[in-house]
Amino acid sequence: MAYSIKQIIKFLFDRRPVINLKCNILTLGPSSLLANRCAIITGGTSGIGLAIAKAYIKAGAIVIITGRNQDKL
Repeated sequence: MAYSIKQIIKFLFDRRPVINLKCNILTLGPSSLLANRCAIITGGTSGIGLAIAKAYIKAGAIVIITGRNQDKL
């Protein structure tokens, strides 16, 4: 059965909100979240990739970076 876009939108957005939803949220300190974890970062030799690699290392992660320029690695 084919549905029109109008029917799909109505299905998605005409829902009643869920009330009394319970959930537990685990919070960790910034260092404990990445401590002893391994991250592979592509494009980690410059720009955002390099900044992410530095932040992960500072947080205690083991970081592997890749890049197109071997001299920058």
